[in-house]
Amino acid sequence: VRGLGALYEASHRAEASPFEAIGDFSLNVTNRIAAREVLGRGVSVFTPSFDLDGAQLLALLDDAELATRAEVVVHHPMPLFHMEHCVFAALLSTGKDHRTCGRPCDRHQLSLRDRAGMDHPVEADVGCRNTVFHARAQSAASLVPALVARGVARFRLEVVRETPDDVRRLVGVYRDLVAGKRTPIAVFPELRTEAGYGVVKGSLRVLA
Repeated sequence: VRGLGALYEASHRAEASPFEAIGDFSLNVTNRIAAREVLGRGVSVFTPSFDLDGAQLLALLDDAELATRAEVVVHHPMPLFHMEHCVFAALLSTGKDHRTCGRPCDRHQLSLRDRAGMDHPVEADVGCRNTVFHARAQSAASLVPALVARGVARFRLEVVRETPDDVRRLVGVYRDLVAGKRTPIAVFPELRTEAGYGVVKGSLRVLA
């Protein structure tokens, strides 16, 4: 469930649907009031907002009930922005939309290179909207032990262009971390991507 419209539908179909409804990060749950509001509208699990830093995330999940119903994204490339403009159609075709562009997004990959030389992936969705993702994945590995201690049992990894081997490696590393077999300091060197960018704490870093 990614928007208020879908949340409205979930609240009216909760009993009839055989599927579990999960509130995604885009519902922007940043506090306990919002979390309980979302959970009271047919959503069984919520994803904390990406706007939270590490301390705020842990404070939100100090509530034992909310912790058990939270799905925390612990590894993902941060979506920098979404746009209606299609970079694929503009650069790789003479068309303007899916009716005339020939869908080059199905055959090619595009990235935007910034002044530091980092390539930020651009992905097109089924509606031809483009999302630009940060080149470096954001990791909450340092928070995993504290999250587990609070009762969080659902963790999510999101990938964009990782290879199957990358995904298997990441899943194995985070499984060991959740199980307490390894420490955050020990796993951080293994969270590097094939492109060599590694990972950053991003918005999870407390600035003050």
